[in-house]
Amino acid sequence: MKIICILLFELFTFHAGAQITGISLTAAGLTCSMCSKAIYKALLKNQAVEKVDVDVERASYAVTFKQGAIIRLDEFKKAVQDAGFSLASFRVKANFKNEEVGGGREISLSGNQISFAGLQKQILEGQRILQVIDKGY
Repeated sequence: MKIICILLFELFTFHAGAQITGISLTAAGLTCSMCSKAIYKALLKNQAVEKVDVDVERASYAVTFKQGAIIRLDEFKKAVQDAGFSLASFRVKANFKNEEVGGGREISLSGNQISFAGLQKQILEGQRILQVIDKGY
């Protein structure tokens, strides 16, 4: 599956054509399984979360969302930071339906306003994994 880099901008809570179905993130600074559990609990507190799968060895978390939930990506970064850690990587799994991206155009992805970094105009269709680019990771 092709990974596309995006820049995260201001976040809104309205729905659009492209929808987020899950995220995966890797935390930095973990030293034990209790650290991993702290992040797990912090992620589960979000009302949009259906399930969190943890890979303790890789310090990674795969989050799936409840159908129709409002997803604010900034809340997941904050949850990890509030647990005392930082993000090493952040990926978003999303379904696209004939969505034009790139060329400096911003789109709404489950209410999150995003722009695609260094991408020429193209049409996205189907499921894609997007690498989020943000300060700090």
